[in-house]
Amino acid sequence: DVRVLWPGSLVIDVTERIPVAPVLAGDLWMLLASDGGVIMEVPAPIGDGPVIAIDQGALLPGDVVDDPNAVGALVFVEQLSTTNRAGAMVRVEGEGLVGEVGGHEIRLGRPVDMAQKASVLEALLDSGIEPGAFIDLIAPLRPAVTNPQPQPEVEE
Repeated sequence: DVRVLWPGSLVIDVTERIPVAPVLAGDLWMLLASDGGVIMEVPAPIGDGPVIAIDQGALLPGDVVDDPNAVGALVFVEQLSTTNRAGAMVRVEGEGLVGEVGGHEIRLGRPVDMAQKASVLEALLDSGIEPGAFIDLIAPLRPAVTNPQPQPEVEE
């Protein structure tokens, strides 16, 4: 933000954009800030960091993503703890968002109440749910957890 103060002064306010996750942008990956601002191109998703696999088409540094799904995914990922962000991924499936966090498939639904959904997920993961459980957070005040079913033994 730049303002001119007469007689001959400038006031420049700089707000640092903090990177949250890379988003798919055509054939490239672009690192996004929490406000959807595009920070820079990255060669590929970095290490075990979170990924937003929602194609935004061509983006340039300085652009701002306004796709509700991508912005919702950013809010969700940003609210996760550092441990749960590692390897987290959010994508669109059908008409809603789905994700993978900590080895669990997460059904997020529409991109609303994403901070609350992340908070509920954190509480569920802290409670020690069974590895590989499916978590439905479409209604974050009524989450559903489905434990993985044992595979029946098949006779050869």
